[in-house]
Amino acid sequence: TLSDDEEVIGTVNTQNDMKLLTVSETGFGRISKFSEYRVQSRGGKGIINYPCEKYGKVSSIMSVSEKDDIIIMSENGVIIRINVEQIRECSRTSKGVRLMRIKDDNRVVSVAKVENKEDDEIKNQNTNPDTSN
Repeated sequence: TLSDDEEVIGTVNTQNDMKLLTVSETGFGRISKFSEYRVQSRGGKGIINYPCEKYGKVSSIMSVSEKDDIIIMSENGVIIRINVEQIRECSRTSKGVRLMRIKDDNRVVSVAKVENKEDDEIKNQNTNPDTSN
């Protein structure tokens, strides 16, 4: 059940090796364990995931592993890529850490999960050895 000022911005599947990434429109983000979220009964009011009144609305949530990278895009077109290992794990009530510097006239509009580039490069080196030596 949602109040008039509340909305659902996403859903995720919980898996043992995954954690929840929450990114706000103001550029803050955090990783939290799924065990911090209790199961709701039918008709429940839900659990607060992020203190939006203090730190801005949530732009995206997704399940991630430490092997993933995320790409964050702002409204004015700035794009950055971050390895999930670099994001500190925090409690579900904290604002997290600054992932992207956002000015007052801008906001985070999109977050995407991609495979870690370094893992791909290591795999390619191991499967395609350089034979030119």
